[in-house]
Amino acid sequence: MLCYVWSGKQTGLIVRRFFVVILLVFIAVSSHASDTSSLFNIGASSASRDYDWSSINRSVSPGYGDVVDTVLVEGNRHTKSFVITREMATKPGSPLSEDLLRRDYSYLKWMGFFSKVGFEIQKDGKGHCKLIVRVIERPDLFMKYPYPIVNYDFKKGVSYGVNWKIKNFRGVGEEIGASFLQRRDIEEWGSAYWTVPWFFANRIRFSFQMNFYKRIEFPQLIEYIREREYPTISIGIPLSRSLVKQIWLRSILAWERRVSMQRLEIDNSFRFYTQQFIRSGISAYYDSRDNGLSPWRGMLGMVGADVYATVRGVDQDYIFYYMKYDLFVPLSKRTTFMFALDGIVNEGRVPYYFKMGLGGSSDLRGYVNADLKGDTKFLQTFQLKTRLFGPIILRLPAIGEFDATLNAVAFIDNGALMDCVSDIVSSQYYTTGGIGLELLSPLRDRVRFELAGGEGGNLIFSVTSSSRF
Repeated sequence: MLCYVWSGKQTGLIVRRFFVVILLVFIAVSSHASDTSSLFNIGASSASRDYDWSSINRSVSPGYGDVVDTVLVEGNRHTKSFVITREMATKPGSPLSEDLLRRDYSYLKWMGFFSKVGFEIQKDGKGHCKLIVRVIERPDLFMKYPYPIVNYDFKKGVSYGVNWKIKNFRGVGEEIGASFLQRRDIEEWGSAYWTVPWFFANRIRFSFQMNFYKRIEFPQLIEYIREREYPTISIGIPLSRSLVKQIWLRSILAWERRVSMQRLEIDNSFRFYTQQFIRSGISAYYDSRDNGLSPWRGMLGMVGADVYATVRGVDQDYIFYYMKYDLFVPLSKRTTFMFALDGIVNEGRVPYYFKMGLGGSSDLRGYVNADLKGDTKFLQTFQLKTRLFGPIILRLPAIGEFDATLNAVAFIDNGALMDCVSDIVSSQYYTTGGIGLELLSPLRDRVRFELAGGEGGNLIFSVTSSSRF
C-alpha cells in the first residue's frame, strides 16, 4: 500500500459532503453518456467492459433456449480444459441461458488467467447446439516470475522486498507464492502459501500458509509484537451445488508462536512474554457475485469467528467475531452501485496491540487519528463504479497479449469505533469520501489509486492492491 497525506485548509462538513455528492452524480451521469469513449480517444471496440459481452451476446443469441450438447475449450495452452468448464454454470444437457452465459463470461475473465474470453455456438437446427469457449491466456511473464515490491506508508515510511507468485500452477487453477518485505531497521515479514480451489478434483477449497514477522527496533514503553510465526490451514466445504448462488462453510486451524512486549497486571511493568496459541476459526458465507476480483452484480454475505486459545505462556484467550455484507447492483452497462457493511467485535483478554483503529486503504479511507482505539468496529460504504475503458488487448512483442481495464470510483465511507457493542448508539460516527481509479491488469490483478478526505481537512492519496470489497 502507498499512502500520502496532504493537510489542506479545513472546510465545512456540509461543503465536503456536497462535493462528494457532486462527484457521485457526475460519475453516474457520465456512465449513461452515449459515447464516453470519445473522452479518452479510444475506439468503441474497447470502450466498455460489456462491449465484448455485447458482441458475444449478439452472436450467440440465436442459440438461447437450445440444449447444450457439448462445451469445448479452445486457445488454452497451459490451462486444462476441465478447469474452465468446471467453473461454468452453463453445463451440457441444460438450455443455453443468457444470464448464465453472462455470468460465465465475467467469472472466467476475472479469474486472473486470461486476457480475453469469448463464446461461439454451432447449432444443429434441431434445438441443440455446441458451445465453444475461446480464451487467450495471459503472458507467462506476469504469471510465474518474481518481481520487486516498493511500498510507502505515510505513518511507517518505505518498505521493500520481493514477491514470487505462480498463478494457475500446473494449469489446474492452483496458486503458490512467497514474499519477503522489510522496513529498514524497523521490521521485516514474509509468507509462503499454496491454494487449491478444487482439492483432489473435488469442489473443496484448501490452502496452506506460513507467515512470519520480526520487529527489529526496540520501541520504549509501548506494547508490540516482537516475533511471530504461524502456519495456517484452511478448508472450504460447499453447502450448495449451484455455482451462481454459492453457500460455503470455511474452517481455519493455525498454530502460533508469539513473542510480545506487554504490561500485564501480574507485575504492571513492560517485559517480553513468549506464548503459543491455537487458532481455530469457522465462517459461513453466501456468494452470488459475478466474479471475485471486481464484481459488477451479486451479493456476498459472511459471518464467522476466530478463537485464540493459549497452550503455553501467559493465559490470554480471546475471540474475534466478524460479519460482512456486500451488495452490487448494476445501474447500466458501464456503472454499478455498491453497498457494503462490515462489523468486527473482539472479546476476551485481547492484547492491547490488537486493539483496532480507524483509517487506512481498506477501512475508513481519508480518516487519520492514531489515538483512537477500540475492540468493536463498524464500517459502511456507498460506492459508484463506472468503466472508463477496457478490457483492451495490447500485443507486446516477445511477451504476448496484455489486457488492461480502467474503472473510476466515487465513494462515501462511514465508520465507528467503540469498546463494546452496547456503545453502538452513543458512539461517534465518522464520514469520509473520495474518488479513485481501479486498474485491472496482469501486473497486479487489481490496483486502486484513491484520494479521500474527511472531517479533519486532510486528503490522503493511496495506492493499494488490497480492499475489503
